[in-house]
Amino acid sequence: MKINQSEIAKKLKQLKGIIPGKGFECNRGVMFNRDQLIVNNLELGVVVKLDIDTADEFIIPPKAIEMIENLSGEIDISESKSKVTIKSGKGTSKFTTKPFDDFAKPKDFKVDTNFTCVAGELETAIAQVSYACAKDESRAEFQGVLLEGDGEYLNIVATDSNRLAWNRIQYKDKIKAIIPRETLKKAFSFGFGDDMMSLGVSQNNAIINCGNYTVYTRLYDGKFIDYQKLFTPKQTVFNVNRAELLESLVRSQVCSESKLRIPVVLKGNDDTLNISIKSAVSEFSEDIKLDCKLPCKIDVSFNGAYLIDALISFDEDTVEIQYEGEIKPVAIVGETLRALVVPMRKG
Repeated sequence: MKINQSEIAKKLKQLKGIIPGKGFECNRGVMFNRDQLIVNNLELGVVVKLDIDTADEFIIPPKAIEMIENLSGEIDISESKSKVTIKSGKGTSKFTTKPFDDFAKPKDFKVDTNFTCVAGELETAIAQVSYACAKDESRAEFQGVLLEGDGEYLNIVATDSNRLAWNRIQYKDKIKAIIPRETLKKAFSFGFGDDMMSLGVSQNNAIINCGNYTVYTRLYDGKFIDYQKLFTPKQTVFNVNRAELLESLVRSQVCSESKLRIPVVLKGNDDTLNISIKSAVSEFSEDIKLDCKLPCKIDVSFNGAYLIDALISFDEDTVEIQYEGEIKPVAIVGETLRALVVPMRKG
């Protein structure tokens, strides 16, 4: 098979990170199947269509991919006697490969519900909530992003139980799936942009189609948190300049000691919001003037990094803060995006 290096190297590089490690040896590489590149690690499978017409079928091992990345111009890739041979104007290299017939391809399945949108719109909405996904394995479903269509909106939600982010886009149908965060991250790294994409969902799996890419993933099972009930009217509501609050919080973290999880304290009185932090070796205190007086005093402590993550995800210049007490979650509300952060207990 003769092909220009630039036509295949970028796609192979995109797929290389999905190749499974030890324990799934038959799939240790990227399958070249006529006009497709295929990779599958059982958690995630990707099929990429190539603009090529050939009958060749073989597995490209990781080392061969690395070699292709370091070549240029036209290259000739072939397989014979369990060896992949790569020829270029610079010379020839050979790599041992796995049997083609042993490779486990992603399995097609019947789709129960299907969602279609501009890929970039969904990518942006997911990016604004995915920071809140759990990083540990205590509850698998919290490592994913919930996509739930209610007939009016597609609700996009992530939580690790200490914080929650909820976004939404227009969608007049029903769908429900908890998709692994890493799957979504990988899928959108392919650069879908403004192309139309479809998301098909069955009971246990999802399939994403966009351009020349098809992404297969399993879904997380489990009961997701009832996020809508968490956003109840709060007794104290006020607006704050997002950039001003964010910059103050970032400065406060200079005085933080991450291993000790020292809280940032927010105190509000009249038309002033004070941000402070105190460690064994440093202190910080800064005031932010509000546009109007607070209806009551505020005194609440937070993990500063959590507040920073939440504020970064918003686009608005001004966000609404909803406060109910020093041990109740505080809500940050924008036009479509909402976030909750659970306070840290004092003492």
